[in-house]
Amino acid sequence: MLLCAVSLGAYAQQKGDMFASLHGGVNTTSYGIYYDDKALDGYDPQVDFFIAPGFHYFVANRFRVGLDFTYGVQKNHVKYGVGPMYLSSDSKTKYWSLGPVFAGYVKLAEKFYYVPELDLNYTRMKVSEDGLYSFSPQYSDSEPLFVSDSYPILPLDDDLRELGGYLFMDRSMDGLSFSVRLFQLEFRPVEHWGFALNLIDLTFSHFFMKEKNKVIDGVNVHMPSMKNNGLTIGVNPALGVHIYF
Repeated sequence: MLLCAVSLGAYAQQKGDMFASLHGGVNTTSYGIYYDDKALDGYDPQVDFFIAPGFHYFVANRFRVGLDFTYGVQKNHVKYGVGPMYLSSDSKTKYWSLGPVFAGYVKLAEKFYYVPELDLNYTRMKVSEDGLYSFSPQYSDSEPLFVSDSYPILPLDDDLRELGGYLFMDRSMDGLSFSVRLFQLEFRPVEHWGFALNLIDLTFSHFFMKEKNKVIDGVNVHMPSMKNNGLTIGVNPALGVHIYF
């Protein structure tokens, strides 16, 4: 049907046009963590599945604004050692984001457009992680049992601290992100249908969590405040369908 539609007339994005959209994709992100200026091995790529419905309106010829809602799930596995500490854990992150979208259209050919886009989002995420840790030295009761400020450690038993224990993490975080879709294309073969492909994203994000105390398995665990800033650029394929009306 799409091939037959190529011979039909062109449909420009004019002021007053609007469309509903649905985008979806799978992102895989590889990353490295450094401790005392040394890279830690054992970080598997993070996998991210997401869908994003939205509504968009052309405020001028070939320039649109819109509102997108995104829901996604991230999973990854961590396995590494830091000094006497060894850690193996799995994490799962569920998130949603909402924010405005701004995009311009550059005509490349009949029915074919280059569409750079800027997304501004507020994001809410819930992170759940569990795993096992072990370390060789005998820690005293006065020493804090933390891998870092953000990873509370619950020992299996006071007499077995040198052998290890369980790691639990269950927290919610809020954040803001700014994304630029650097290589997004749209093909609009017929009047009411468009098909989009995005390949490259540039994203800056800032996430934070307020300090709080939490009871885990009957143990009061202090969850310190956290801030996490990130700047990423990557090939993150996403497909979208636009229904014009």
